[in-house]
Amino acid sequence: MQRRQFLQAALHTSAAAAGLLLAPRLATAAGQSLDAIGLQLYTVNSAMAADFEGTLRAVAAIGYREVEFSTAGGLFGRPPDEVRALLDELGLRAPFGRLRPELPVDITQLPRDEAMALFRKLGGTDRLLGNLKAMLPEARAMQYQAIVLSAVPPTEMADEAGLARMADLFNAAGKLCAEHGMRFGYHNHDFDFSPVNGVLPYEYLLQHTDPDSVSFQLDLFWASKAGQDPQRLLRDYGARFNSCHMKDMGADGGFADVGAGTLDFPALTRAAVAAGVSHFFVEHDQPQQPMDSARSSFRYLADMRF
Repeated sequence: MQRRQFLQAALHTSAAAAGLLLAPRLATAAGQSLDAIGLQLYTVNSAMAADFEGTLRAVAAIGYREVEFSTAGGLFGRPPDEVRALLDELGLRAPFGRLRPELPVDITQLPRDEAMALFRKLGGTDRLLGNLKAMLPEARAMQYQAIVLSAVPPTEMADEAGLARMADLFNAAGKLCAEHGMRFGYHNHDFDFSPVNGVLPYEYLLQHTDPDSVSFQLDLFWASKAGQDPQRLLRDYGARFNSCHMKDMGADGGFADVGAGTLDFPALTRAAVAAGVSHFFVEHDQPQQPMDSARSSFRYLADMRF
């Protein structure tokens, strides 16, 4: 839920800037292309809440072949078997599931601040293993390859003891997932790269967790926002990454549709593929027009050569 602290500051890049940035990148790209592009459904979360099936049908019609259900909505109360059948009908796959706490059915009736506080409480790391166990039936029905934790509050990794505790917890989560034929995963934000006594928490977790059961999802926007080089991370830790979030950064440092910002996606994709990454999910944290954003980002990546 930490991402919401950043959403208020996010701005879109202008159409003119998008055109200037897009043309040279396509002109100099090489010959490879992505054969399966995914969408993190947080991008269209409001549409999912209003029309779950219709939104998935629209996403498939755009050309997406993979989806990742968001922490904020998940399956929106639908039975996993029914959702899996719908995905099969639409030619969609959901290789990963976002870890969500067990929530009371009336949480949507609470005031927003109360609902957010309850979500944070029930989704705390002290409940991580319990929430994982509760999500296993969904994971089996959906055939997830990994259950991915979207964030850890930075206060829980503010010192060396916190880092060690989190690594131990991730390893325990990985062991639990491995017993059920999948992995545990972790998705980064920019605060995962705030040094703790000279150590970057994200790299500490990469170095102190079991590579056989714990994987990582590299968000290209947040790593870049933190001043990190995603290509270096892919070179150094490539085998640990199960996927990339394809999220662009505007010239102002805010969110942008993929291809309309400043990140070099041909180079980043080339590095990710070389590292063995095979899942790529478009994401925009605060699109003004969610479906238009999903469509524009897909079009860019479908046309991109790297």
